[in-house]
Amino acid sequence: MNPLETISRLSEQKPYHVIAVILLVTAILGSGILNISMKADMESFLPEDNEAIEATNLFSEEFGGDAYETILLKGDFTSLQGINALQSLVTEIRSDPRLEGFVLSSTSYLDMLMASDTISPPFDETTPQTIAHVLEQDGASDEPRLVGTIVSNGLDATIVVVQVDGDVDQDVAREKVELLRSIVNDFSAANNGLEAGITGTYTQMIDNLDAMSGDNAVLMPLATVFILVVLFIVFRKLSDTLLPYVTIAFALSWILGIMGYAGIPFTAMFVALVPLMLGISVVYAIHILFRYREEARKGKDTLTAINTCVRNTGTAVFISAVTTMFGFSSFFISELPPMREFGYLTVLGILFSFVLVVTLLPALTVLRDRRTGPSVDGASKRALARDVSKALDGIVIAALHHKRPVLGIVAIVTIASIGVAPMVDTTLNWNDMLPEDIESMQVSREMEQYFESSITNRTYMLVQGDALSPEVMAEVARMEQALRSLTLKNDEGELIIGSQYDVRSYVDVYIQANEGQLPTSRQSIDAITQSLMSDQQGMQNLGQHLVIDPGSEHYLQLGVISVTINAESENDMSALSDEMYAIASSDDYSHATYRPAGAPIIMSDLMGGMTETQVRTTILALVLCFLVVSLIHRSAVLGALSVLPVVLTISWEFLLLYTLGWSFDLFTIMISALIVGLGIDFAVHIIQRFKEETSSGRNTEDAIHAVVLNVGKALTTATVATAGAFFIIGFSSMPILMRFGVLTGVVLVFSFIAAIIVLPPILAWYSDRGIKKAQV
Repeated sequence: MNPLETISRLSEQKPYHVIAVILLVTAILGSGILNISMKADMESFLPEDNEAIEATNLFSEEFGGDAYETILLKGDFTSLQGINALQSLVTEIRSDPRLEGFVLSSTSYLDMLMASDTISPPFDETTPQTIAHVLEQDGASDEPRLVGTIVSNGLDATIVVVQVDGDVDQDVAREKVELLRSIVNDFSAANNGLEAGITGTYTQMIDNLDAMSGDNAVLMPLATVFILVVLFIVFRKLSDTLLPYVTIAFALSWILGIMGYAGIPFTAMFVALVPLMLGISVVYAIHILFRYREEARKGKDTLTAINTCVRNTGTAVFISAVTTMFGFSSFFISELPPMREFGYLTVLGILFSFVLVVTLLPALTVLRDRRTGPSVDGASKRALARDVSKALDGIVIAALHHKRPVLGIVAIVTIASIGVAPMVDTTLNWNDMLPEDIESMQVSREMEQYFESSITNRTYMLVQGDALSPEVMAEVARMEQALRSLTLKNDEGELIIGSQYDVRSYVDVYIQANEGQLPTSRQSIDAITQSLMSDQQGMQNLGQHLVIDPGSEHYLQLGVISVTINAESENDMSALSDEMYAIASSDDYSHATYRPAGAPIIMSDLMGGMTETQVRTTILALVLCFLVVSLIHRSAVLGALSVLPVVLTISWEFLLLYTLGWSFDLFTIMISALIVGLGIDFAVHIIQRFKEETSSGRNTEDAIHAVVLNVGKALTTATVATAGAFFIIGFSSMPILMRFGVLTGVVLVFSFIAAIIVLPPILAWYSDRGIKKAQV
C-alpha cells in the first residue's frame, strides 16, 4: 500500500488522534520560541574560525575593539563659546559614572591640540586665534592631520570620536547608546551655538534591530492578510481559506521553536524565513485542496475524495517537497553561518509543512465534511477559477502550436541574460541594512559630506610575538612605511591611505619618546617603557597600540598598527585587504606574526564568501534536484526538464538585475539557490500530472489541457500568494530587504512563466517522440 494512502486512512479514521499528536508536538516545540534572540552585527555573518574574525576578536578583547560612536558637531566650534561647549561635552562623556567601562576613550580636535601642547585649559580669548592659525597651517599642508578628518575643510563641522567597549551584549549596548544619545540631544538643545548628532557601531546596530522589529510587526501581518485574501478570492469559502493557515501556524511554531532551542539568533536574513514558509505551506495546501474539490465535483464522498487527493496529489507534493528540501540543502555547504542556518531551518520547515499538509489538513477536512459531505461550489463561485484556467489554457495551447517562435524568443532572452551576467557586480554596503530616514543614517550621510575620510574607518595589523624586541620594532617601523607607501586609490581616485599620519603603532610612541629616533637596544626600549608606564598620559598613548595589562596573557606580546583609510566601496576594501595580507605574509617580516583585522578586512572576506557561496549553492541545488527527479521518475530527461525552467529563471535574473542597475548583495545573492528550491515545485507538479494524464490514455494535447485546467489554477494561486508575500517585503524600510523582496517576487513570476509556457511544449515534444518510437 502507498505510504501516503496509509497516512490518509489514519487521518480519515482517527482525525482526533492525529490532531492530539500534533498539538502535543506543538506544545513541546513551540515553547522554544521564547528563547529566540535578535542579532544585527556584521561578525554574525562570518564563520567563527574565519581568520579576520579571530584576529578582530583578539583585538577587541585586548584593545576594547573596533567599536566607535561619532558625534557630529555643526557650527562655530572655534569660537570661545564653541570651544568651551565642546570641552564640556567631552568631559561629561568621560566623567559620567553610568558610562564607566563602556566609554574607553573620547577624542576631539581639542585633545589632539592639547596633546601637542598647542593649547591648554583654561581657555581664554587667545585660544580661538591660536586654533585658527593651527588649522589654517594644517589645511595648507600636504598631509593635514586635522582638516578633512576630524575638522571639516570649511571649518563648519567637527567630530568627537568615542571609542566604546566592543564586547557588550545588545541590552547593555541599547542602554548605553540611549544614554549617549540623551547627552548629545541635551547638548544640542542647549544654547551654545552648536548642533549635534550621533552615529556609530552601536547606534546603527540598535537602529537595525528596531528596523527589523518594525518591519516584522508590519510586513509579516500584511503578507498574512494578503495570502488570506488571495485564498478567499480563489476558494470563496472561509473554512477553505483558513484551513491552510492552521497548517502554516503549526509549521511556523515548530520551526521557530527549534530555532529558539538551537540558539540560532534572528538576523536580518531570517526576515525572509516567514514569507518563505508561508508560501511553501500555502502552495502544498492549495494543491491538496484543489484536488479535493476536483474529486468532490466528480461526486465522490469525503473519505474517497480525501484518499484520492492525498494518494495522487500527495505524491506530487511529496516529490516537490523532497526536491525543494534538496534544493535548500545546498545552503548547508555555505561558509556563512546565517546562510547555513537558514538552509537547516528551511529544510525542516518544508518537511514540517509536508507532514502537516498530508495529516492535519485531511484530518480537519474530514471533521468538517464527514457529516455533510464535501460542498461543491456553484457556477458563480467557480467563474474566476474557470476564467483563469481558460486564459492559461489558451496561452499554453498557443505556445504549444507555435513552439519555434516561443522557444526562439526564450533563447534570445536567455542568451542576452547570459551576456550581461558578467556585468552584474557583487557589492556589500552595511548601510543598506538601515532605513534612510533614521537619525544615525542621516548623521552618517552628513559626515560623508563634511569629511573626506573618517578616523573611525580603520583597519589594523596585529603584531604577535616579542613586540618590544629591537628586531620586531624595526620590522613594525618598516611595515608602517610599506603601508604608507601603498598607492592604492579608491573608486573616486583618492589615495586609500592618504597621509603618513594615517598609519600609527606603538613604535611611533617609542620614537616620539626617544627624540624622534627608533630605539635599537633592549636596554633603551626597557628604559622608555618604564618612563611611559610611570606617566598617565604615556600609559594611555601606549595602551592604545600595545597590551600593557600585566594580567593579560598577551602582556607586551601583542601590538597593533592602526591604519585610517579612505575606503568606502567593496573594491576599495578588497584591494586593501589583499595588500595587507600580502605584506603580513611577506618574508621581509619574519620576527613576529602579523594578522590583518578590522571591519574592512571582515567585509572583504564576507564578499569573497558571498560570491563563492552563490556559485556553489546554486550548482549543487540544481544537481540535487535533477538527481532526485531523475530517480523518482527513472528518467534523466524528466530530471533535466524539471530543472530547465529554473535554469532559465536564474539566467533571466541577471538581465533583471542589469536592467534595474542593482548588484548582488548579502540577500539577493542567495535568490538563485532559493528559486531552485521554490521554482522546482512548478515543474514537478506539471510533470507529475502530465504523467498521470498520459498514463490514463489521454493524447498529448488533451493531457496538456488537463494539466493546465487542473494544476494551472493551483500554480497561479500559489504564484500570486507567494510572490505577493515577497513583494510586500519590498515595502521594507531597509533597502537591502526592499531589493530582496522585489527581486524574489519578480523571479518567482519568471519561474511560473518558464514552467507554464516553456515546459509544456517541450514536454509535448518529448511525449510525442516517445510515442513515435514505441510505434516503430
